[in-house]
Amino acid sequence: MIFRNDTRRPGAFTVTELLVSICLIGVLVAVLVSGLQSIRSIAGSTRCLNNLKEIAAGLLLYAGEHNGILPKTFDEETKTPWMMAISIHNNYLPSYRKDEHFQLWHCPSWIPLTVDDPRGKAPWLNVYGFVKPMGGHYDVIDRTLALHTPRTPLLADSLDEKPAGALSYQNYVAFADQPKTTWKIHLRHQGRANIAFADGHCESLNAEALTTLKVGVNQVSIKQWSERKSP
Repeated sequence: MIFRNDTRRPGAFTVTELLVSICLIGVLVAVLVSGLQSIRSIAGSTRCLNNLKEIAAGLLLYAGEHNGILPKTFDEETKTPWMMAISIHNNYLPSYRKDEHFQLWHCPSWIPLTVDDPRGKAPWLNVYGFVKPMGGHYDVIDRTLALHTPRTPLLADSLDEKPAGALSYQNYVAFADQPKTTWKIHLRHQGRANIAFADGHCESLNAEALTTLKVGVNQVSIKQWSERKSP
């Protein structure tokens, strides 16, 4: 009589086979998660570009009804930013102050911040900024649309980049040329920033491409941006 030493049941796995299977599953999960993150990032950037297109259209409508002049970056008389001019005062776009319009005025790739709740909604704070040279507010010449080229950036992903450890608030302006200011274009889409131009079209550009753009009637070059991560 012959006795067999193999006590495994038919179809059972050895420890080695089990470990190999677990490793393969781990690799597949890692690839899947990476792919999902990439898809989510692309989707977020696409939604952001759509937001910018709609907001830029509101700016162009405003200019069309105000002798070709864009709204002030910040109106000192009324103490209101440009978003107020096109969404509340003139109703070209839904109000940026209301929760139900939050998605239009905020990039989905940036977590909104408030003082009380770092991850809470802040519908009165914007993440798209007017791109402008440092120093005062746009005067009438700077805000005259006809004096800009189709490649003049009007709006961009923006950020008020506070020092390390401080809260980074959403912002409504991005200065092009002063490295010391904390108000910057934000490369929040995997090293790229979404830009809306004077003719209404939008593009996603990396830092190198940003340096080729000119801002305002004096053709100021973009010299600064932020790569700060979302908290």
